[in-house]
Amino acid sequence: MISRFLWRNLTLLAVLSSTPSLAKSKKTAGPDFSCPAELEGKTFQTVDFYSGDPADEVQLAPDNSGAVRPKYHVWTFGTDADPRGLYQVCRYLESDRTETRKLPRHIRSCKVPFLASKQGLSPKVVCR
Repeated sequence: MISRFLWRNLTLLAVLSSTPSLAKSKKTAGPDFSCPAELEGKTFQTVDFYSGDPADEVQLAPDNSGAVRPKYHVWTFGTDADPRGLYQVCRYLESDRTETRKLPRHIRSCKVPFLASKQGLSPKVVCR
């Protein structure tokens, strides 16, 4: 007999693997949450993460924000789902327009290549 815990995990795995946008890529450690390279003709600038609605301005700093020339910026959100929700905001050069998405409740961390974001290239954002 399969336990409820195992059954739920098998069901979740089946759903994730059958959903192309959420399925894990062989090249990454988790689903791709990358920002579009352009928005209305404007080039990608940076990505930010927020606890709750970004309009409330509770921006989260990466865990390694004080590191000198890190290879990646990493945000760790904790083991409990944020009751306000976690949001990702993609920002673009010379524009007030943003691309905002609410992250799924199971997301606990996100990793963004540092140098790619500094060069204005849309980095591969991996969250799990």
